[in-house]
Amino acid sequence: MRINRTLINFLLFFGVFLLKISCFSQSDTCHQIIQPSKYVITDPLSNIYIVTPKDKLLKYNVFGHKTHEFYDRTLGNISQIDATIPFQIMVFYADYQKIIWLDRTLNPISALNLPELGFSQVDLLCVSNDNGLWLYDNTTFQLKKINLQGDILAESPNLSEKIVEDAPTQILQKNNRIYLNLPTTGILVFDNFGSLIETIPLTQLLDFQVISDFIYYEKGGVWQRFNIASLQNETLILPFSTEKKGKLHVQAAHFIWQNTDFFCIFKY
Repeated sequence: MRINRTLINFLLFFGVFLLKISCFSQSDTCHQIIQPSKYVITDPLSNIYIVTPKDKLLKYNVFGHKTHEFYDRTLGNISQIDATIPFQIMVFYADYQKIIWLDRTLNPISALNLPELGFSQVDLLCVSNDNGLWLYDNTTFQLKKINLQGDILAESPNLSEKIVEDAPTQILQKNNRIYLNLPTTGILVFDNFGSLIETIPLTQLLDFQVISDFIYYEKGGVWQRFNIASLQNETLILPFSTEKKGKLHVQAAHFIWQNTDFFCIFKY
């Protein structure tokens, strides 16, 4: 009887072990959370924000524990989240052209209707480094910086010559630079006044991250990073391997790996 119980325990342990390594090779360093998601971002404090398939926003800490959640079924699909300021999370609903700001516990603190400010066709925006907004205006083909009263503080030239084959897919601000992704053309880089500085020749990207002097991205199933200063590209050596396609999110001391079914937190 003792032998059978020992055998059963071994088989159970081995089955769980196989289940883990079927997804990742170094699962002992991973906090794996089973949570379907369609969108994941992180903030400077290593918190993780998950948008579920039903457009509920969930917040997790770096240990994989859910701490808060937010849901407003009247606003439809969440289009973007910006957690650059961890105590003032921006949630954008493009269908309604509406922005909701949440506090660190994901309680609403204010709202903004873009059409009331004169902007009715905005697909992409991000928080500026002075608590305003950078947005791409589809009507004028311009990148614009506005304050929360709608005043235009800076703007780019007309970008229609750059935006020929496809529309921008991502915008973010890092290190006093604004990055606008055009999959066919590359990543356009602007200064704080909206002047175009350069075009980084990284094409066919769905999304990317900017950390310090590096752009992290995936192309052809290979994760890479581009050194903005030296213009050198290198393959990123991850501390794990996976058989499932997913997205990588780089933090100060962690990697977040996410696919549609779960996400994992790796310390490195």
